[in-house]
Amino acid sequence: MNAAQVDAIFSALAGIPRLNGCLCAGDKSGIWDDVSDPVPAIRRCLRECKAQQACADWAASQPPNSINGVIGGDVYAWVQTPNRRKSTTTTEKETA
Repeated sequence: MNAAQVDAIFSALAGIPRLNGCLCAGDKSGIWDDVSDPVPAIRRCLRECKAQQACADWAASQPPNSINGVIGGDVYAWVQTPNRRKSTTTTEKETA
């Protein structure tokens, strides 16, 4: 890893607050990432998490399509963009 990569990592992490007491930190269950069935994570987050409001505030400040999962009691799902590949040309079709 070079210095530019280290700087990029620190820059990306600089805006993430320390959320003491948050339930999702270190949790390996995967419920926080499952946007197809977010209800269990939302319930735990809203009922039990001591950092829920701080987490929700942070999530609301993030740019669209930059976070994914259940965060602060809300569901954030990445938007899939359509494949923007160029269409195959006649020459490519003939050589394939």
